Amino acid sequence: MGVIHVVQPDDVPNPNWLVPGSHGPGQQGYGDQLLQNHLFSLLPSTVSRHSWNLIFDADRAKGYFADVQQERFALDPRLHT
Repeated sequence: MGVIHVVQPDDVPNPNWLVPGSHGPGQQGYGDQLLQNHLFSLLPSTVSRHSWNLIFDADRAKGYFADVQQERFALDPRLHT
């Protein structure tokens, strides 16, 4: 079994979750389960249809890769309307 769990578009419980928009409780719960069940998960981006997102819990990944770091995220204000 690989270290990275790959979520194919057809594996996502609701296809509408792959459309850009606000994330609801169902999506958040699904993401929480992925983080709990897998060290790394790769899933389709909702922002760019040809891109993928790698999600992981940095605390759980510590020690797995020496160079994994976590820093506070700051959204570029030009992207926020």
